[in-house]
Amino acid sequence: MDPKFFENNENNSYRITEKSDIYSLGVLFWELTSRKSPFRYKSGVDHALRLLILNGLREEPIQNTNAIFVELYQSKYKIEYNTFM
Repeated sequence: MDPKFFENNENNSYRITEKSDIYSLGVLFWELTSRKSPFRYKSGVDHALRLLILNGLREEPIQNTNAIFVELYQSKYKIEYNTFM
């Protein structure tokens, strides 16, 4: 899920865009190579984890994953967050 979803979303101002879909695709690609959910080592989805993700925390590539595939999904993480909304 796009980290912007967690920013000030009390008034449902978040909008799904092409860029948020691309970010989500990057997360999905990581899940496919790792065969697990992101940040599953963290206990629950708490406020601190949300802030870390908003500030750029990402999972590391899984060992022996094809380098082209890693580059593909990591490029999806690099979208400028200010352009999501």
